[in-house]
Amino acid sequence: MILYLLTILFCVAILISLNILFSVPFFGFNGGYVFFAVTISLIGVIVIDGIIAFLAHRLPKKCVNPFLKIFLVSKKEKLFYEKLGVKYFKNYLPDLGFLCNFRKKN
Repeated sequence: MILYLLTILFCVAILISLNILFSVPFFGFNGGYVFFAVTISLIGVIVIDGIIAFLAHRLPKKCVNPFLKIFLVSKKEKLFYEKLGVKYFKNYLPDLGFLCNFRKKN
């Protein structure tokens, strides 16, 4: 969880820095406005993601049947994930599903 939050903060710092570097001279924005805009955007993304996760958790079971054709994994997709090596690092990725009682890991 800490690594996840640090990654988000690092990316936000990069976004703020790049926006200050490029938008201030070209568009006349000041650094405070850029910091405010990036921070509000980040909060907005987190809120929207939380709302969507909350609504997805409230869907009836028949809507999320894992055996429906739309949820089946194709051979190409399986091959892609195998080449990517997901099975070796998937257990180290953070699971924030607990925020909406939507945990995927056991």
